[in-house]
Amino acid sequence: MTDPGAPSSRELGARELAGYRVLRSLARDQAAEVLLGHRITDGVAQTVAIKVATATGAGWDAALRTCAALERARGEHVVELVDVDADEQSIRLIFERLPRGDLAELLRIRRSLDAGEAVTVLAPIAATLLRMHRAGVAHGAVSAGTVLFRDDGSPTLIGFSHSELFEAEAPEVVLERVEAVGRDRADARSLALAVLKRVEGARMHAARELMADLEGCDDELVLRLLTSRLFEVAAARPVRFADDEPEAEVAPSNWRPIPVAEVGEATAESASSYPDDRPGRWAARLGRIVPEPLLERVLTTADRSAAAPVVAAAVTAVTGRWASWSPGRRRVVVAVAAAAATIGIVTAVVPAGASASGGGTRATAGAQAPRSSPGAAAADGPASGDPTPGDPTPGDPTPSDPALDDPVKATGTLLRARDRCLSSLSLRCLDQVDQAGSSALRADQASIREAQQGGELPDPVLGASGSGTAVLVERLGDSALVRLGETPAGASLLLVKVDGAWRIRDVLDAGATPTARPDSAGG
Repeated sequence: MTDPGAPSSRELGARELAGYRVLRSLARDQAAEVLLGHRITDGVAQTVAIKVATATGAGWDAALRTCAALERARGEHVVELVDVDADEQSIRLIFERLPRGDLAELLRIRRSLDAGEAVTVLAPIAATLLRMHRAGVAHGAVSAGTVLFRDDGSPTLIGFSHSELFEAEAPEVVLERVEAVGRDRADARSLALAVLKRVEGARMHAARELMADLEGCDDELVLRLLTSRLFEVAAARPVRFADDEPEAEVAPSNWRPIPVAEVGEATAESASSYPDDRPGRWAARLGRIVPEPLLERVLTTADRSAAAPVVAAAVTAVTGRWASWSPGRRRVVVAVAAAAATIGIVTAVVPAGASASGGGTRATAGAQAPRSSPGAAAADGPASGDPTPGDPTPGDPTPSDPALDDPVKATGTLLRARDRCLSSLSLRCLDQVDQAGSSALRADQASIREAQQGGELPDPVLGASGSGTAVLVERLGDSALVRLGETPAGASLLLVKVDGAWRIRDVLDAGATPTARPDSAGG
């Protein structure tokens, strides 16, 4: 809030500060004023933000705290401190200029956001706060007003006057006692909920699921949850800073009653004028169920189809018949259609032979199966016949092949499938390789998420290419310990059989002790 008693740049006689010509005031509060400065050096124009505070004891404390915090927090998505200048009257901190405005302004002009835009805003801020906490500094006042955007659209943290310093690489037991760390975590949760609430479109459901998880998790898990789950919501995409287009309004003076005769004529003509009528009726209806990038292609294809007039006439006939039925008859038809749809869904979802011999045992095992099965993964994939990331090549056995009862034979298939999952960055693909809830699954998921944020993938486990020799060390029931021979690392795999298929429970280096013996790995 602006304080009328605070000295302005004019009162300080500041038409030129720290070698920069002052153009105008950007913001002002009780403690300081931010000015827009400009200069030309060697023919290169430079625009900066100059934060001016009076040279009092409190002013020096805030300035020194800001400088120390920025020194520790220096890096990507943190505002750059260009220079420091002071005299007897004032202290000047010169920062880089962030021309795109703050997140509060973006949320004001945008009623809705794409899921990818939300990821672009939140993921860097969450990762930066984690990095700062490891470096021993907490921001202490994260909000939509302290997240500004650079010219390339990347979010950047400002406002370090409330920061707090502590020991670097401090354990969680120390971090939870630092008040500024607690505020960072709570503010990050509030900020994420405010941004994810604006998400609309095809990935809105995924954003709402992440919001529910954020509301239910402990404070110390908020930042790690954001960094690990945001890229599952959507892939990052550039933020659009333009205002939303206002909805078209129709003045009441332009309304008029439509005679019944005109409605009848329009209905009779619609079947023969489908291509001309398409932009009004069909685009509006398809726009509710077809993603915007595909809408124009779908409409163009429909126009070129020779069956388009036939389909339009059929739709008109069906809707006319439906309108002629009584409400009771409509309810009966809807009930029959719902029952038929339910039977079709159950038939498609329940695997063949589920009620055969041993059905009770299979049902019990299925309750402990991984999160997704091959059938579920196929149902979630593209509707076309194109292969999805992580699919095996034709002729290559899959990890769920019942013929791979021998753990030694299954080892090569599992390693090749794991290598495909990692190279294609497919989290869903790992469900066919690693046991649900196992340390191997957690490690592989962490590797993929790190790679999605720009990190490097780990080297493939030796033997994934099929050149190594797998040796069975021990097998007890549905668990086995397999050593990968002819390798310098001497890695071993702890395998368990889940629902008739082998899965990797753990990858052990040479000399490592399994976290669970083969006879207890199946639990």
